[in-house]
Amino acid sequence: MPGRYRLLADITPLRESAAFRRLWAGTTLSSVGSALTAFAVMLQVYEITRSPFAVGAIGVAQMVPTLAVGLLGGPVTDADGAVLDRAGVPVAGLYAAGRSAVGLCSRSYVSGLSIADCVFSGRRAGRHAAGLPRGATPGPPAAAR
Repeated sequence: MPGRYRLLADITPLRESAAFRRLWAGTTLSSVGSALTAFAVMLQVYEITRSPFAVGAIGVAQMVPTLAVGLLGGPVTDADGAVLDRAGVPVAGLYAAGRSAVGLCSRSYVSGLSIADCVFSGRRAGRHAAGLPRGATPGPPAAAR
């Protein structure tokens, strides 16, 4: 890919996979429908009550479940990003990274640096999955040596 296009989204899966196109279209339509519904509820509450306070209360009521699920959801992971089962044993080959791996559910520090969480937890999980010790620098594949 030429240098100037590296920052653009790669739409190759949309061009090559009909199943992915259907999934993407369905998700997009669902998101638009959800946004329209949220707007319609706010508009109806205002039309009925003529109260900005009531509209704000509806917004808070919609936000509470999102915050609760966002902070408490996700798998429990160990320090290397391996997902743990109910007994606390790592599930073979299953890793989590990003916000799902560094939320309250994993008893880790929750920061506002979501991108850093994704990068560092993803790197840590990838190194562990590849079997590299901490601090080791990956080299070329064995076939290339």
